[in-house]
Amino acid sequence: MIDILLSTYNGGEYIYELLESLKKQTFKDFRILVRDDCSFDNTIDIIEQFKNNCDIDIQLIKDERGNIGSTASFEALINYSTADYFMFCDQDDVWLSDKVERSIIKMWELERDNGADIPLLVFTDLKIVDNKLNEISDSYFRFQNVTPSVCNNIWKCMALSVAAGCTMILNKQSKKYILPIPNFLIHDHWIISNVVYWGKCDYILAPTLLYRQHNNNSVGASSASTQYLLGRLITPIKWIILYKKELGSFKFKVNYLAFIYYKLYFYIHRLFKKQLI
Repeated sequence: MIDILLSTYNGGEYIYELLESLKKQTFKDFRILVRDDCSFDNTIDIIEQFKNNCDIDIQLIKDERGNIGSTASFEALINYSTADYFMFCDQDDVWLSDKVERSIIKMWELERDNGADIPLLVFTDLKIVDNKLNEISDSYFRFQNVTPSVCNNIWKCMALSVAAGCTMILNKQSKKYILPIPNFLIHDHWIISNVVYWGKCDYILAPTLLYRQHNNNSVGASSASTQYLLGRLITPIKWIILYKKELGSFKFKVNYLAFIYYKLYFYIHRLFKKQLI
């Protein structure tokens, strides 16, 4: 059994397309856990109507925590999950029909090679599309000029955000290594960094979903353009403060020199469009 963790907030414009794509998955042994973060549009109405007219298991999680933001909302869903595996789901994406099947098969391979008693994570590529699902890029990895193999080295992985949370599947053993999630961070980078340090991570080069870009994205995909990277350089104090706070939150000893080295390495190579190692 797989739990698909869906945190929603004013997602009424796109949520039906997402639910339809989940309904069409070739692998069926999953349920959808939904936590709404205090939407004031018709998101919940659409989910309730869909739930009443389809044969997939959708469970609406109701608590008294109010609007807590996406990171804390996903953390709550991880705590609610009781399945052997869980996946993150964004309300405005469209999943390709074999996303769950590809992910769980790769996870089983990872378990076979490394055992099932350590934290394990699999992530995939994705296609970037506009709000009408017109393709912007057929590969997030190429669009961002990142290489997924950095997940084989903890300091490279911490220095370069390579995996989108909406492409991840994790085993239940990973929970004790990734929780709690600092609320000032985006959950995906925190999660993969901890799993790479304590366990094993692997990836699928093929895209498994359409990653929709629009004005209301809480987190979007910015290309590794010169303008984007130079913009990071203009505000160094802000990023130094953030990195110091983030690195100080990990439960393992961080090699700051390795992190700084790879941070600069990736920045320079992406700026000049060079191939990463």
